[in-house]
Amino acid sequence: MQTKIFMGGLLRQLRKENKLTQQEIAELLHMSRQAYNRLECGYVQPTVEIIAILSDIYDYDLFLYILKHMPEEMLTEQTQFKLNLPINSINEDTKKTKSKNKKSPKNNSSHKDEENPDK
Repeated sequence: MQTKIFMGGLLRQLRKENKLTQQEIAELLHMSRQAYNRLECGYVQPTVEIIAILSDIYDYDLFLYILKHMPEEMLTEQTQFKLNLPINSINEDTKKTKSKNKKSPKNNSSHKDEENPDK
């Protein structure tokens, strides 16, 4: 199931706030004005690349906008998926190892001073 989040109104608002035309934005995105118009009208969804470029142009986090407008069940599902990824257990093991290393230093600084009396 694909959820479509309408961003056209926001794209139009951001474009107008920045006093830009559809033609100017289209040129920055290397597309025709008609293709960009289809984004603003909601006929097509922007790609990740277009979202990233527009976020940079407008200095507005469009990815955060998408997350805020996603259905709650999708966010819950994604959060649960992320928690079950093996990378999380690797990160936990790394944290445990780092905390053990901090508690038991390998080098004793006073021992170094004894070996090198010039310090």
